[in-house]
Amino acid sequence: MVAATAVEVVLCHLWATGALTYQRNMLDTPLTNLAWVITITHWRIPHFWLIHRAMHPWKTTAVPDVGKFLYRHVHSLHHKSYNPTSFSGTNMHPVESLLYFSAALIAVPFGCHPAIVLGCIVDCAVGAWLGHDGFQWPGSGDFFHQVCCSLTATSQLTLIAVASRLTAAAAPSWPCSRQPYRHSPTPCGLTTALTRMPTHPYPTPGH
Repeated sequence: MVAATAVEVVLCHLWATGALTYQRNMLDTPLTNLAWVITITHWRIPHFWLIHRAMHPWKTTAVPDVGKFLYRHVHSLHHKSYNPTSFSGTNMHPVESLLYFSAALIAVPFGCHPAIVLGCIVDCAVGAWLGHDGFQWPGSGDFFHQVCCSLTATSQLTLIAVASRLTAAAAPSWPCSRQPYRHSPTPCGLTTALTRMPTHPYPTPGH
């Protein structure tokens, strides 16, 4: 959340000094602002997918595999939340956290009211927490993201799975044998096989 605060502080400073233009009264364009508000999740999710995909192995020899480097040194920290809780959603490397909350910058060039931008920061935080809480409805609706974080380092089982599969984001599962099962009930009736929790660090790509 330090990164989120940093983004907010910098933007507030730029707005206050006149370096960035912004709408002062939301009622000047109520319908436009309503559209911005109700679509926050929809225009920030592609940004999340892009940076998240970039931090997984690219699996190509055409260009240097920057994703493999970013996974090893940045994103792997997030996958070390072996027994995820809601707040594991924002348990990230500072670089990843800054990139994640930079989604708020999408609306800045349009001169939106600051509330839209700050609303995006809040949506990023709450969305990450709900996505890792381990529950389907009633809760957040993203139990599978919590499962994939606890099972493998690169499995994509969230709502963005299709896009990740199309771009080869999901790497083969690395060895997870001899991992004990945590016998806990699952809200969607899945078997306990989906909730096994490793007791040792995940191997990093190439190891």
